[in-house]
Amino acid sequence: MFTTRPVEKSEDQYIAEVVLEAAQKGFKKLCEILLPHISKIEDIQDVEYGGNPLHWAAYNGHLNIVTLLIETFPDLLNTKSKNGSTALVNAEVNGHMETVKFLLLKGANKESLQKREKLKGVCDDLPWYSLFKPDNNANTVSWNGIETDIDQDNPEQLQKQLKM
Repeated sequence: MFTTRPVEKSEDQYIAEVVLEAAQKGFKKLCEILLPHISKIEDIQDVEYGGNPLHWAAYNGHLNIVTLLIETFPDLLNTKSKNGSTALVNAEVNGHMETVKFLLLKGANKESLQKREKLKGVCDDLPWYSLFKPDNNANTVSWNGIETDIDQDNPEQLQKQLKM
């Protein structure tokens, strides 16, 4: 009779699992200790959803860990999970507006935002273009019931036109 033994994990695999859980639960100190030992953070994903530590930190509103992860691994910013969600989407759909604001300021792809109306008033100090996107490469945008042409070279004029 043959018996099976569990597959041994490498030290890197254990560290990856701990980092993922620490990001999910908001354990910043643990992340600070372990992140320097991670060479390929993009390979750390949960089995079920394919979310990386940034996705989970944003999902749970752990802004301190989101900040740490973006500062340490800036390439994570617009990565997608298996279902196509990003850290920005995860923060947005769970109502973590400070995390949304931070991710937008860091350059997150705003095209994935789903509930723009929730951002009014929360992101007032963001650049004008962070709060909306034209659909289908349109040359106009609507804001507060006013429609105007987009002039990306003159954001101050656009802000005046839209009374932002």
